[in-house]
Amino acid sequence: MHQEWKKPLKHKNFDLCLSYYGDDKGCFKEQCDFYFESKGTKWPVIKEIIQSLGSEIFHYDAIWFPDDDLRTDATNINRMFEIFMEQGFDLAQPALTKDSFFSHSVTLENENFRWRYTAFVEIMAPVFSRSALKKCWHSFNGNKSGWGLDLLWPKLLGDPEKRIAMIDETPVTHTRAVGGGTLYQYITGSPFDEMAKIEKKYGVDRSTYDLPHYNGVLKDKKLYIMILAHQNEDVLKAQVENIRHFNPNAGIILYNGGSNKNFPENLELAVCPYSRPIKWIYQARVLLDVMRWLEETNVNYEYLVSFDHDMLFIKQGFEEFLDTSMGNVDCMGWQMLMGSERDKYPDPNVPDSLWREWKKWKGIFRTDNFVRYFNPGQVYRRGIIQRMLAYLNHTIKQETLDNLLDNTTVYGFEEMFSVTLAMASGGKCREYPDGNEYNFAVRWGDDLTQEEVSQAINRPAYYWIHPVKGNNLIKTSQWLLGDVPDTKEDIPTNGHADIKSDLQTDVHVEPPKDAHTELQTDVHVVPPDEVHTAPKTNFHVKPDDDIRIDSHKDSHADPHVTQPVNNESKRRGSKERKEIKERKKCERRERREKVKWEGIKRREEKRRERKERKEREKREKRERRV
Repeated sequence: MHQEWKKPLKHKNFDLCLSYYGDDKGCFKEQCDFYFESKGTKWPVIKEIIQSLGSEIFHYDAIWFPDDDLRTDATNINRMFEIFMEQGFDLAQPALTKDSFFSHSVTLENENFRWRYTAFVEIMAPVFSRSALKKCWHSFNGNKSGWGLDLLWPKLLGDPEKRIAMIDETPVTHTRAVGGGTLYQYITGSPFDEMAKIEKKYGVDRSTYDLPHYNGVLKDKKLYIMILAHQNEDVLKAQVENIRHFNPNAGIILYNGGSNKNFPENLELAVCPYSRPIKWIYQARVLLDVMRWLEETNVNYEYLVSFDHDMLFIKQGFEEFLDTSMGNVDCMGWQMLMGSERDKYPDPNVPDSLWREWKKWKGIFRTDNFVRYFNPGQVYRRGIIQRMLAYLNHTIKQETLDNLLDNTTVYGFEEMFSVTLAMASGGKCREYPDGNEYNFAVRWGDDLTQEEVSQAINRPAYYWIHPVKGNNLIKTSQWLLGDVPDTKEDIPTNGHADIKSDLQTDVHVEPPKDAHTELQTDVHVVPPDEVHTAPKTNFHVKPDDDIRIDSHKDSHADPHVTQPVNNESKRRGSKERKEIKERKKCERRERREKVKWEGIKRREEKRRERKERKEREKREKRERRV
């Protein structure tokens, strides 16, 4: 197949050396730059050729040793060498296309990556740098089959980190079954026995072949969606299919928040290498870890979106929606609140828990207040992410920050950490259109019903929903993708519909409540045309009047979405009764919640009073002693 390697000839930017082991003398001599004829197996013969060429072979920056049954072309080979040299690899190989014959799954192309860092490359097609070849070529005649040599080479190179790679951007096709080549006729013993001798002599282990890649560089995408999950691969699969259906050009990153490092076992996803077990209410570091990984590997993207395990997309066009909605702002989220707006929080424990630790975090954020987004669907531009990471690098040591994040008890810190850091870094932030409160499409608590999902589809500013959990997520995704009939049994119909027909999107900032009179709020509104700088303590809140959604005037469905079955005319009366019933149920629930939070508030006030009384008594005791 070497004839294909040179096509198109004008793109050939390498020298080709052929070692012919057939019986037709001079068969391919005119088709290459160097020509040798030798019977025998691949690697002992290659060592003989290197000895024949002498120092001439070390004039090359990189040398590739492919098997003769690989299908590729000159353009692909050139690009492989370019990547190899640009990244300074010691040892690499092109990944194998999905239709290739293969021995080790890690060698198969992963379409999420440009290249992946691995513990070895296979003897089928390794690329050596000049320095790596000098260290390894003496081992090429270690046995006849070559089996086990690919375990030895990384050890001879010192197992360098991020210098051994599988290049996914330039895959080749292995066209012949493994072990089916004619060269195996020259092997008298067992290749497995030969590999065992390599293992024993050099202290290497064939279990290395089973290791997955440990890091890599993702392909450039305009939109990356980060999913946090750690169990239930069927649900994750449904989410991934949903994302890929409605956002076919987006990249997906999984943050594995559990202890099972092999999760998921049957999905090809890019897993953040900084993943670690995460407690449900302490997820602040998740988005930060993904941001760091993307920047360390210099991936080009525009938007990073956090996607909870109980979210689904409901229509296409999300990228275009972000372009329009975000304008010149840096981040966007649902229900933006200041820390001082305690009474507006669905759960006052969230701000209260951060105020209790505020002394630890105030020095990092360098402000007297903080900001909060509902966690699902937070969006950050790459530009503000770069500024956030630079801000942290100049503000706190990585080890100190990691220790703070690992030991914080701030409840729901993921809702406050990233957006407050964005604003501390000089970012402009806004809410989603219609995103100033929980409603029928985005809320905490009960799963959305099919009716609510249908309503969200018909609202032009809604592209995703939350929450839909477990099996309900699977069924809802199937319904959205048209895989199941439109029946009441598929998606739950009992829930709470809290539909607001005249939602506002402006952010209203109040001064701190009496409970926090010592804290100051420094917030002002930045007009769209104002030149923005990045002060240390001021918050810049971008108004969203320019992206107003009037739900009364615009009742048309999104043009990209198939309309759900409309049977309102047949069941108008029963639906109105149902809505009244649901509204009353919602009102009762709100009253219960109000009573609950008032009780929490009273207990918190009593706790503060006890604390103040104890401090006052201590003060009085000290004064009496004096």
